[in-house]
Amino acid sequence: MQSMKTFLITTGLIIFGALIFTACSEDHDRYDSEGTLYFDKVELSSKNEVPETSEKYVTGTANIVLAKNNVTFNLKIYNVPADDSLTTAHIHIGEPDETGGVLVTLVDGDGISFDEDNEAVGTVSVKDIIVNQLKDEDVSLYVNVHSDGHPAGLVRATLRHEE
Repeated sequence: MQSMKTFLITTGLIIFGALIFTACSEDHDRYDSEGTLYFDKVELSSKNEVPETSEKYVTGTANIVLAKNNVTFNLKIYNVPADDSLTTAHIHIGEPDETGGVLVTLVDGDGISFDEDNEAVGTVSVKDIIVNQLKDEDVSLYVNVHSDGHPAGLVRATLRHEE
């Protein structure tokens, strides 16, 4: 009887651990039945910036959807210092610990800008080659929001990490 109880507890702990590992995965991508790619509830943080910034409490959320050749997004940034202004946002190719090239410009400051509440909402069109890179599971991606005070990036989050 004791060995059965030990077996059940051990099995339960293994399943619980697997669920926690899955929930804590850095990848945020999922597809629907029509091939639309979603990056849901992505949490941005100044602590993820490469190189590190002096800002430690700036955070944000991102929801990004790729449907056919359109990238639709909602970015909301919190705790931006009063003496700083958000300028641009991009999806980059790159690992979590490196600076990578821009793949998609989401916010350019002209057509789509951050509002007074540090939120940007919009849709940008992308070419097929960009669609293919966004959908390629072997390509590591991150989203980065830039500011006047931090032109290299203020907050960042991994969208997909190729291991």
